[in-house]
Amino acid sequence: MGRPRTYDREAALASAMEAFWERGYSATSIRDLVQVMQMVPKSVYAEFGGKDALFVATIEHYVAEQSARYRVQLGEAPFGLERIEGYFESLREGQEHRGCFLVNTLAESASIPAEALERVQGFFRWLEGLYAQNLAAADRAGTLRPGLDVARVASALVVYDQGLAVASRSSAQRGVLADGALALLDAFRA
Repeated sequence: MGRPRTYDREAALASAMEAFWERGYSATSIRDLVQVMQMVPKSVYAEFGGKDALFVATIEHYVAEQSARYRVQLGEAPFGLERIEGYFESLREGQEHRGCFLVNTLAESASIPAEALERVQGFFRWLEGLYAQNLAAADRAGTLRPGLDVARVASALVVYDQGLAVASRSSAQRGVLADGALALLDAFRA
């Protein structure tokens, strides 16, 4: 029987995620990770299997957190444009000034592990589905402009959402970013 853990796995994972988020995948070394996780290298490798696997685990950790948030904001009835508006309104207070961990990861897509990229892309496909669900409900209710392709608009909203995450890293005011999203939604109204 091995020795019991002397570290909190979730806290270590959160610390690793913060390091990757701050520095990026390529610029974060195992030495950096060992330091922020407050673990010995052997324990990091035993628990997570190395830098690539640890990075994938941090992506999964972040996706779980964000999925729960998006589920509440976009994935519960009643569906429609109001649901999407509520989400963009919420960005006035909650947008990170360091951007979204997943969007930042996409910027490094050439150097990150393929498995991590698959997880990120899978999350954005799932988010696109949430937008499409709300847009389809708006279409059925007659509140979506006739003739719009729900799938294309959902895809555009994901791209806009990603752009907001990038723009939030600058000194732009959160309200201005949210107002832009709301103006975009107005263009889709019947």
